[in-house]
Amino acid sequence: MDVAERGACRPRIAEPMVRIQGEAINAKDFGARLANRLNHLIGLTPVDRVVHPHAVLQSTAGLSDNQLRAIRSYFQHREKIDVSLSATTSWYGGDYMEFGACDLHTFRNMLSAFHIAALPERFPDTRFYAFDVFGKLDSPNAEWQAEMSRFDERTGYFKNQFPNGDDLPRHQAMIEQHGLFVDRCHLVQGFFEDTLSDERKAAYRAEGREIGFAFIDCNFEEFYLTVFKFIFDLMAPNSYIYMDEYFQSSGAAHYFDQFRDRLRDERGIECMYIRSAGGFGGLFRLRPVRTGLNFR
Repeated sequence: MDVAERGACRPRIAEPMVRIQGEAINAKDFGARLANRLNHLIGLTPVDRVVHPHAVLQSTAGLSDNQLRAIRSYFQHREKIDVSLSATTSWYGGDYMEFGACDLHTFRNMLSAFHIAALPERFPDTRFYAFDVFGKLDSPNAEWQAEMSRFDERTGYFKNQFPNGDDLPRHQAMIEQHGLFVDRCHLVQGFFEDTLSDERKAAYRAEGREIGFAFIDCNFEEFYLTVFKFIFDLMAPNSYIYMDEYFQSSGAAHYFDQFRDRLRDERGIECMYIRSAGGFGGLFRLRPVRTGLNFR
């Protein structure tokens, strides 16, 4: 009998099983679950698991697709957490406005970052605004409604985000459950063309308010243009702008370059690049232009 035949005749050894709360789990899966649980308990993130003590990524050859996906997802979301933490370490006041806020992940990041930085006592008047359709795809403007319907038929953008229609109550419940500054949070539902109106801008300015941080994550360059027009004369002299597609969309970057030039020429405000979020987003700091300073 040759080796192949001998191997074929060997009895198959069943995988060892572990029973947990009535559920039978093979030992390999149990080991993976146990490792994940232990990592969570000792504070290891999905990225920490593959980082060598000398800050070199270890081989990921043995990781499953789910484990690799967890690392990618963690890294991208963690980068946005760091954006919020960076802004709140040097806060000069003003309101937070987020443009494109489905699921309120980054919006809630900001609420927690504001709290971590001990800013509520120093800035008790700061408000937090989230602008999004939140699933309601209706516009009082028939022409804009038709255009957005054609846009969604072409891209599926809104339908994919909100397959169940009007989702505002669920997002309001998220704010309640997060439990920070609930009475200062304002979810503004509707298309940007409707909600970022001249009337809203005039009313906001009449209150003497300014934007301290504009977080823009609206995916399509035409929406970036609408947002830039709205915030241009509302940005505080010392404030922040984050664009989630800055390094991905040449159109969004081009509009921002024009926005930045106008800020400098018309308002005497310059924009300084601070940091990236992965390879996609960019955080900028606005500050008044200084003149009369010469290095000799």
